[in-house]
Amino acid sequence: MASAPTQFKLQKLFTRVGPIALVTMDNGADWQKPNTFGEAALRSLEGVLDQLRSRDWRGLLLTGKPPHDPAAWKRYRGGATGRLWLHGERLLPELEGHLDSVMFVGHDTRIAFLSDHEGVGNLYSCRPDGTDLRRHTDHDDFYARNASTDDHRRVLAVLAYLRA
Repeated sequence: MASAPTQFKLQKLFTRVGPIALVTMDNGADWQKPNTFGEAALRSLEGVLDQLRSRDWRGLLLTGKPPHDPAAWKRYRGGATGRLWLHGERLLPELEGHLDSVMFVGHDTRIAFLSDHEGVGNLYSCRPDGTDLRRHTDHDDFYARNASTDDHRRVLAVLAYLRA
């Protein structure tokens, strides 16, 4: 069975400064498979770029996801760790760890994400300018995973438990 090619996806986020484009790469359900850039993936990217050219965007947040689940990071600190950029500026360059599940929260006043820069994956947030880094969970044995939000609550999984 042929594997699904990497697809680029565009999501419009509404912020105080105007709409921001969130562009992500998705290689399907298999988190162990790396992103690939064959003909289908490049067509997908071309479609997203066409949409970006045709709209009035105030900024762009481009993310790439490591080819594995946060629980498999195991304190990896090589060149494939995550980086967070907003409006062309790198946020939190001092964090040496993976980033996952990046999302705007609190009516766009904060950016929340999972990171293992302190050893084990926990939920953190910062202001859109990269200041005021806060840790919101305190897991020291098992990685937090699959964080999501409805802008009022944050939900994530640790082991087989959902935490709000």
